[in-house]
Amino acid sequence: MFHPHFTRLVAIGLLFAAPAAAHDLVEEATLIVELMNLRPGMHVADVGAGNGEFSEEIAHRLGGAGHVYVNEIDDGELIKLRKRIEKTELTNMSLVVGETDDTRLPEACCDAILLRFVYHHMSNRNDMRSNLRRSLRPGGLLVVVEKEERGDGVPSDSLIADMITTGFEVVSRHPEWGGHDDHYGIVFRRLAKPE
Repeated sequence: MFHPHFTRLVAIGLLFAAPAAAHDLVEEATLIVELMNLRPGMHVADVGAGNGEFSEEIAHRLGGAGHVYVNEIDDGELIKLRKRIEKTELTNMSLVVGETDDTRLPEACCDAILLRFVYHHMSNRNDMRSNLRRSLRPGGLLVVVEKEERGDGVPSDSLIADMITTGFEVVSRHPEWGGHDDHYGIVFRRLAKPE
């Protein structure tokens, strides 16, 4: 069950997220939580967190022993995230200001990482994939939500090939993410050693 404040956060999040009904955002957050196999005490990063609605829900799920690294590079979003983190009573969220080619997350800090409509924005994908792998503990999960290449998206087969060469394996594929035939979700696991 979602934290009582999440319904209000979803409504606020609609102003900043891709157009969708509040119900759709709740369903997506529930699916992300399931795919990340979230349990209390885990350490998770939300890379390219936007306004932080998913970061906050994840923080509620992890409890006080867990931690969420809220990662962003956009100055406007960073202002919103600082306000969100200050306003919430959660003490298990910290802001990590990234760079275009580096998340600046600590090494092996995370059990899981979320990239939601972020990968296609990355200008140096090779370095970022290596950086994400470095930030995950062996066996850690990376959930990537993206759009197929219609404009500025990333073909799912291309993403999978790139991730495999970086030392990840595919755990599961989720076509038609959120009911959109041009969106998808893929769960990757960090291998102990690149193949």
